[in-house]
Amino acid sequence: MGHQEISGHHPDQADCDGDGIGDACDPDYPCNEPPVAVCTKDVVVISTDAGDEDCCATITDASILDDSSTDPDGTIVAYAVSPNPVCGLGRHTVT
Repeated sequence: MGHQEISGHHPDQADCDGDGIGDACDPDYPCNEPPVAVCTKDVVVISTDAGDEDCCATITDASILDDSSTDPDGTIVAYAVSPNPVCGLGRHTVT
């Protein structure tokens, strides 16, 4: 039997560097562009339990702070808040 050449190109697969090898098979991948994170400037009031001695609150849904973040690759898979939990009374800046 003869040898069959196997190409890394698949017609439904992205080829971000245009080298003819699909991104899933390309050793030069990723051509990933970083996302542009945009956070709200709104104040989020978080109530804590009266029994919490450290006065800490955890933001469990970080997407509430998103203000139209974008990703050129369309691959935003998760949002995160730092620091989390937020501890102490008063205003805190999170990113």
